[in-house]
Amino acid sequence: MLMVRHDGALLTGLWEPPGADVKDGAAPGRALRAALSRLGLRARLAPAARTVRHRITHRAIAAELWRAELTGSVPRSARLRWIDPDDPGVGLTALARKITARGHDDPSNARGSDHGRRR
Repeated sequence: MLMVRHDGALLTGLWEPPGADVKDGAAPGRALRAALSRLGLRARLAPAARTVRHRITHRAIAAELWRAELTGSVPRSARLRWIDPDDPGVGLTALARKITARGHDDPSNARGSDHGRRR
């Protein structure tokens, strides 16, 4: 599942998996659960034991991927969309392209979605 970005002029309108910026010492699962809740999503979360590294100009990003099994209905929203990794049909951020390509190579990915924690 992807969400459209509405913040920051540079990436506005591009799509990426839901995620949370995690401050040092914060619990990543709790931050991700809160971010999903703000989107109207409930999920069981488990670390996927994978990290995707990315750099945007002066910022290094380590996106720790988490497995999410949705436990409730998905709200109808223009902000959320299921995509086919082979043909997303929407503009993706460079980080989203890395995450979806990497997640698509993982056969266990068929049962749920990978969502990221960004540091």
